[in-house]
Amino acid sequence: MFDRDTDSLIIAHPDRDTTRRIVASFSDQQSMDGWLERRLLGRLTEAELLDVRVRAFTSIERDASGYFALGALRAAETAVLAGVITEEEHKRWVDALREEQAAGRFIVGLTHLFVWGTRPA
Repeated sequence: MFDRDTDSLIIAHPDRDTTRRIVASFSDQQSMDGWLERRLLGRLTEAELLDVRVRAFTSIERDASGYFALGALRAAETAVLAGVITEEEHKRWVDALREEQAAGRFIVGLTHLFVWGTRPA
């Protein structure tokens, strides 16, 4: 199984508190279960699969117009809609994000987990 770990959204931003709230909101609002991938190893083990393994893949981008950069903006919009941040916090956060991008200090990414095992013969 391969899926994203939505709580692992990485956003380089100077406002840690607001960014943490945005990431948590993204995880809670954009997935049925943002921690499902974290439980798959245990679930496959409980299902008595053999040689259960997990590997993480983290994609990182610096491009302000890349997939994950646009996702970070959507995550911030989602946080406003969920009432996690205010419109004013959103504006300040996006402005600061654009400053980070312009200064070349911006990274964004997300970790995906690949979990697998073998059925007993």
